[in-house]
Amino acid sequence: MKTKVSNVDEVIAGDCKCYLSSHAVSDSDAVYQSQKSAPSPNRAPFAADRDKIIYDPLYARLADKTQVFSLVDNDDITRRILHVQYVSAIARNVGRRLGLNEDLIEAIALGHDIGHSPFGHRGEDHLNDLLLESTGLHFQHNVQAVRFLHSLKQRSLSLQTLDGILCHNGEELLQVYEPNRGDVQSFDDLENLLDGLQRGEVSASTLRASTLEGCLVRICDVIAYVGKDRSDAQFEAPIKVESHQTSLGNNNPKILSSLLDDIVAGSTEGYIALSDEKFHELTKMKDANGRDIYFNEKIVNIDDALILRAFETVFKGISSDIESQNEDSFVFPHFLQHPFYRNFFENTLNLPSGLIAADFIASMSEGYFLHAVKFYDKELAAEIEEGRVPYF
Repeated sequence: MKTKVSNVDEVIAGDCKCYLSSHAVSDSDAVYQSQKSAPSPNRAPFAADRDKIIYDPLYARLADKTQVFSLVDNDDITRRILHVQYVSAIARNVGRRLGLNEDLIEAIALGHDIGHSPFGHRGEDHLNDLLLESTGLHFQHNVQAVRFLHSLKQRSLSLQTLDGILCHNGEELLQVYEPNRGDVQSFDDLENLLDGLQRGEVSASTLRASTLEGCLVRICDVIAYVGKDRSDAQFEAPIKVESHQTSLGNNNPKILSSLLDDIVAGSTEGYIALSDEKFHELTKMKDANGRDIYFNEKIVNIDDALILRAFETVFKGISSDIESQNEDSFVFPHFLQHPFYRNFFENTLNLPSGLIAADFIASMSEGYFLHAVKFYDKELAAEIEEGRVPYF
């Protein structure tokens, strides 16, 4: 069953009435799983989605999750929570100029990385390998975000917000983003797609958001990190990288301005697009970041083998404690006493222990994760801490 929210085709942003493009999602289009889960008629539905996301403890934990640089004591380096705010601000800026629904854009943007594990994409890769070996299922942060917000915690978000979060896939760059309005038309479609992604029967590279707002967040995800990651690496990382000479500009503000103006100029007739020149330059810059930053062993300040050992230790420890019902473990006080986890695991008790462990680890901040490492292996925890880059 699905319930549509009845409202006018204009959204109120502060004191301003914003009239929407014919290609935008109107408030009256918002689809919820049931009437009970829909917001009251006095609330803008996608703004209500946003509020549910930012008040969730998982959102707060993004403040202690790696964007690129792990275990660096530097308050100026971007953490995951800042990244989603950058994506939101950039996408709303463009969305306003294109006449799109800013509330929906904001909800998708702020929720898109809520499923990220500790230690960024390295942690995601390790958790995927461990979950695959244990259960035959895949771990992907976009899938995990929808598991958190819909399957496990049942935050009662709209179908459009969940679809945009699932399909953001900011690691793959396209020149044209056109909504795929056929894949996710109902919550049954969403849940079948989640199942196919977890089982490896559907490739994340095939995902396309069903709304223009979701398409815009996806390209703005790339735009938000490609220049900022470079800036962090130039000025804040333990080992600095050179600036990347490009026609987009040599600093993050110029890169943003160049790309966002290009999107506004080129996005018409129901799609989001980059010009040939800007797409080429953005591709070059993204590839240069991969070479100079993301896969640069000198930049990655802690041995990846240590992070792998940490994930193996915590994953296997939690799985074992769940299977043996080890009440001396740190796991069970959280299950039984902490309101967040008590609610969170009501829907997981019959799942395989490996899947529960993956859900639990993905929910952790990095500080919490390192305490879990210490619980199972004090020497490994000390070895990891030795790799931390201090303030001075």
